[in-house]
Amino acid sequence: MLDRREPKANYVTALKVVGTIPVTCRPGANKRPLYVEWKKALHAAAAKAAAGAQPTTSELFSLRIELRLYVPKGPGSDLDNYVKPIQDALAERGVFGPAAHEKSPMKGDEHVDHLDVRRQRVSSEAEAGVLAEVWALDA
Repeated sequence: MLDRREPKANYVTALKVVGTIPVTCRPGANKRPLYVEWKKALHAAAAKAAAGAQPTTSELFSLRIELRLYVPKGPGSDLDNYVKPIQDALAERGVFGPAAHEKSPMKGDEHVDHLDVRRQRVSSEAEAGVLAEVWALDA
């Protein structure tokens, strides 16, 4: 049976994007204008999140994501395909600390040990976006 308890953690920071439709990460198709716009919005929000981050000595993190999706028709995309660009934007700004190994292709996101992703369907593009909270896990 899975352990469904929330891990003990301390709040570090949050990334928030509103009014930009989240776009999925699809290898080979990520030069699409909508995806480029989404990444720019994520990186701007990640810069703000990093600037306002609470100091921590933790090396392990929890990332809690609420996707606010405007999908007027159909079920939408796979939930997991939205995670990578969000996590990468935070990692590239150093929110999860440095990469574990100097020559690692990882950017620090390997420090995320807990991931919680939820989808909230919204009624307009203006409400679409993401709220991602970063929490430092207790050792």
